Amino acid sequence: MRLFTTAALLAGLLAASAQGQPSAPAAPVRVEYVKMIPVAESRKLLGMGGNRLYVARKNGSVDAISTEPDGKVLLTLQAKDAEGRAVLSQPEGVAVSQDTIYVVDSEENRVAMFTLDGKYKGRFASKGSGDGALSSPQGLAYAEGIVYVADSGNGRVQLYGDNGVFLSTLNIEGAVANKSLEDKKIPYRLDKPVAVAVDAVGQIYVLDAAGGLFSDNSQIKVYAQNGTNLRLLPKNGKPVAMQMALDGLYVADQDGYAVQKYDTSGKMVSYFGSRGDGRAQFQSLSGLALDGAQCFVGDKERGVVHQFRTVAQVAAATGPKQTAFPFVRWQQSQAATAGKMAWDGKDTLYAVARDKSALLRLRNGAAEEMPLNDITPTALAFDKACAPWVLDRRKARASTLDAACNPVLSFDSDGTRNGHVDDTGDLLV
Repeated sequence: MRLFTTAALLAGLLAASAQGQPSAPAAPVRVEYVKMIPVAESRKLLGMGGNRLYVARKNGSVDAISTEPDGKVLLTLQAKDAEGRAVLSQPEGVAVSQDTIYVVDSEENRVAMFTLDGKYKGRFASKGSGDGALSSPQGLAYAEGIVYVADSGNGRVQLYGDNGVFLSTLNIEGAVANKSLEDKKIPYRLDKPVAVAVDAVGQIYVLDAAGGLFSDNSQIKVYAQNGTNLRLLPKNGKPVAMQMALDGLYVADQDGYAVQKYDTSGKMVSYFGSRGDGRAQFQSLSGLALDGAQCFVGDKERGVVHQFRTVAQVAAATGPKQTAFPFVRWQQSQAATAGKMAWDGKDTLYAVARDKSALLRLRNGAAEEMPLNDITPTALAFDKACAPWVLDRRKARASTLDAACNPVLSFDSDGTRNGHVDDTGDLLV
């Protein structure tokens, strides 16, 4: 018996504008150092959501800690699934939606999902290079119902629905506008994407650690939703982490031990921080997190998270959004030996039963068999009045059915003359 899966489209398309860019607001007028939050045995600041900072410990666990000075652990993400298997091994990034915490793991090659109180609720992707598979992923972002994953080992960005349905790979190679960049020797392709972020108009920012995370070739590249390369951010040091704000992009520069701020046009407008053991100084930059005007910087060498407060003008009008993918959410699976399917336009999916003269009504997780009288179905469809039509390939005849699945009206017959059909295989009403 084959497992039959259903999915639902849950969001529409945004207004199209492949090249539209928002206006650039003014730079922050000042940056204030707020405090250091102690974080013992930390490896990386993964992100934040709901006033919680998510920190990866050296043992592979992930804690949500308070932004208060004590850095109190508020919860720990569930370590094992129902079968006792480890959920996380090498967590690299966190994104938080209205009801889900997403954690990308470079060793498990997947994205784990948790409830907001830390309970494990599932995972998606596995190791590989095919569609939907991942290899050493190191970054992710959530926007408009879509999870974007920096698939580092495969040199690409993958897009998934909010509960793991694979949607697409960012089509950089297929974007027509990118072809002209070849002759100009503009490095628009991705080598090793390690972080991804999405701005308010749908532009996708990717930190490409070409040649290694601390290589001079590391650069941030900006793409449209269709994969067109829009611009490269100027090379300023060695970027190792980034986070999107409403009025621009924050980037952690390991070379200068500073945090850089770029406006929405891609121009660096300010930076703060330096190397040292004092206030507002870093010994390492191991992750960024943003919450409005609050900027948090991980420093694993000092065992702390630094908190800064920035003051910026409200972002200017963002302009039209780019076309976004509709997102898809997996709903349920049900056992059914089924062939071609059709939706009745209301609340039920129908399918042709395999090796039987019957239809299947698929609803509420159950499959109900509906025998047909003297019809060998090969395809079905519904007309505008929601009436079912069935194609009988053996008789080369299409028939509409009543509620008891009896033919009400039929047309076509086997043959080669005008009005006749031969070797029919599908039906469209």
